[in-house]
Amino acid sequence: MKRILTICMACVLGFLTVFGYKDTMAFVSAAEPKVMVTDYKIKENEVVAGGTFTLEVTIKNTADKKISNLKMAVASEGGELIPASGAGTGYLASLEGGETYTFEFPMQAAANLEEKAYKLTVTDEYEDRYGNPYTVTDTIYLPVTIKQRGEITGVYAESDVTLGDSIEIMGSVSNLGASTLYNVKAKIDTRFTSEGDVYIGNIEPGKNGSIDILANTTKTTGTGGEMGKLIVTYEDKSGNVITLEENFSISVNAPVYTDIEKVKDVQKKDYSKMIIEIVVAVVVAALIVIWIIRRRKRKKEILEEF
Repeated sequence: MKRILTICMACVLGFLTVFGYKDTMAFVSAAEPKVMVTDYKIKENEVVAGGTFTLEVTIKNTADKKISNLKMAVASEGGELIPASGAGTGYLASLEGGETYTFEFPMQAAANLEEKAYKLTVTDEYEDRYGNPYTVTDTIYLPVTIKQRGEITGVYAESDVTLGDSIEIMGSVSNLGASTLYNVKAKIDTRFTSEGDVYIGNIEPGKNGSIDILANTTKTTGTGGEMGKLIVTYEDKSGNVITLEENFSISVNAPVYTDIEKVKDVQKKDYSKMIIEIVVAVVVAALIVIWIIRRRKRKKEILEEF
C-alpha cells in the first residue's frame, strides 16, 4: 500500500512539473517578441508647413522568433501632422526575427504651424507565434519649416544716360511669406556699369526692404539699350541661400561733342574781342601821347618867338 501511494505521488508531481514547465515556457516565449523603431526619415528631406511629405519608418524585430499580423499607425495629438491619404496605417503579414521593414506614409502638415519640431506617435500592434497580442509605442519628432517667399518689386533705373554718368537702381524686396528673410543683399550685374551692391539686412514677414544702388557707366550700349540684372539673395533659418533675379534696361549713349565745340567758339570770340580792345586801347594811348608831345612842342615854339 505504501508503495502504491509513493508511485501515485510521483505521478502527480511529474504531472505538475511538466505542466508547470510548459506554462513557464509559454510565458517566456510570449515575452520574447519586441518590435521597435530603429530609423525614420523624410523622403523630401524637410517638412514644410502647409505641404505634403512622405514619412519612412523602419522597424526591427529584435527577437529571435517570427511575429505576424503587424499593424503600424502614425498620429499626432493635435492634428498638426495628418495622413495625406488613407488612415495613416500600414500592415505587414509577418516579420522574421532580426529582420527589418520600412513603412511609407504620405503625410500632410497643417498650414499654420510654427518653425519647431512636432511629436508623432508610432504604434505597432502584432502577435507572436502563439497568437499572443503585443502593442509597442514609439515617439518621433519631425522638425517643421516655414516656406519663405521673397519678391523683388518696383524696380526703377534711368533708361537713358550718357557714358561717364552715374545711374541709380532702386526697388524693394517684399517678404510675402510667414518666415523672416535673413541677411538680404542686392547687387547689379551688367556689362556697361561698375559693380554696385547694398546690404539690406533682415526683413520680417509682411515687411519690405529698400534697394538703392549707385553705379558709374563704363561702356556704351547698343541701340535701344541693354538688359542688366538686379540680383537679390537671402537666407533661411538654416543658412540656406535663396536667389531672386529681376531684369532692367538702360541705354548708355556716347557723349555729344557739339556743345563743347560751341564753347570753344565762344572762347575764341572772347579772345578776339579782348585783342581788339587791347589794340584800341594802345592806339588811343598812342594818340594821346602824340597829342601831348605836339602840344608841348607848340608851346615851346611860341615861347621862343617872344
